[in-house]
Amino acid sequence: MFELTQRGRVAVLQMTHGKANAMDIEFCRALSAQVHACQQSPAGALVITGQGRMFSAGVDLPRLVAGGAAYVHQSCRR
Repeated sequence: MFELTQRGRVAVLQMTHGKANAMDIEFCRALSAQVHACQQSPAGALVITGQGRMFSAGVDLPRLVAGGAAYVHQSCRR
């Protein structure tokens, strides 16, 4: 879902989750883990990028609709 590289003291996190980097539960959990790992590293900054011409399509709406209320509840948990 992600490729992390270092450029000096800058961590560059490229999202590589499908064509549009749509945010589902697994993506959000993995993103949180990546950000936490960068906070614990010697990096002084974090840059998050998309792939190609797309940064992110936002929430994965088809998955949200298909998952119904249970999926929505699970995605809102911290």
